[in-house]
Amino acid sequence: SCDFSNSVVCLGEPTLNINDLRVYFNVGRFQSYYIITNTDRYNSCAPYKRTASLMVLDYETWANNLQHSSILVFDNKVKFLKLSISDVEDFADVVFSAFKYDRRFKEDSVKLYKNGVLSSYVTLYGLKLDNTLVSCLLVHRDENSQIYGIELVSTKEGYRNKGFSKTLLHLTFRVIFNSKNSKIWLFAIENGIAERIYSSLGFKKVAKILISSNG
Repeated sequence: SCDFSNSVVCLGEPTLNINDLRVYFNVGRFQSYYIITNTDRYNSCAPYKRTASLMVLDYETWANNLQHSSILVFDNKVKFLKLSISDVEDFADVVFSAFKYDRRFKEDSVKLYKNGVLSSYVTLYGLKLDNTLVSCLLVHRDENSQIYGIELVSTKEGYRNKGFSKTLLHLTFRVIFNSKNSKIWLFAIENGIAERIYSSLGFKKVAKILISSNG
């Protein structure tokens, strides 16, 4: 079969074994994806959407880097908080504006979250300035481990390049790393600005991948 519509393809050898790699993709929206190692067959059957780096940050690295990390100190008008159902529309506006997703995909995602389909395994965090959501992200967790995924790190237009996203990440790390066994993974477009930023935060690249999906 050549149906690779929901697939994750490793290019070359990842620096962790395939079983560990599967744990990362069993978190959140990749739980139904296939991991493919035969890239020749994949490339002959399905055009891929993006090349990305799977990056991981563990507790020890985070703790060692913590003394060197700096969080911008905003005034008291900026608040870090776990977002609620009432914030989902604002979250979607910020994310889908930043990533230029299709509006129908945005509407479907909001509906799924409000119906409890997504909220059962994901948590949304954000920074609010004067009650305006200026930066946000999504965190999901594997039910059987201390492995977390971070996605959709976004900042509202007009508030970008001011340090909001980086500060949001630092504050989210403090929530997640409540155990020395905790690990965080995320995807970053290879050799892009985001990959350099995540590397500066201590993330290590463990696999180069291709992702193809219906979304």
